[in-house]
Amino acid sequence: MDLGIEVILALFSRKGLQDIFDFAAHQQSIESQNAKRIFALQGKYIHTIDSVISFLQGHNPTLARNYTSFRKNKLCQQRCAIYRQYRYKSQRV
Repeated sequence: MDLGIEVILALFSRKGLQDIFDFAAHQQSIESQNAKRIFALQGKYIHTIDSVISFLQGHNPTLARNYTSFRKNKLCQQRCAIYRQYRYKSQRV
């Protein structure tokens, strides 16, 4: 395997991300708002990175279906919430 690919796969793995987050916390180098947001979401990044890399390598095609289903459900939930707000406001008038 190519050394560059091996390095990227080592960094973008569950262990690699955990090591990066641990190092950043130890160095107390989380200063920008974006870095704070990423650090706050570290559990989600660590939990999903292996399946995302597997998908990008072509080993997990079902992840695309899961993602699009999630996006459709999220969009539906948002539209339903807007509709409920509209109905609530129109009923109060």
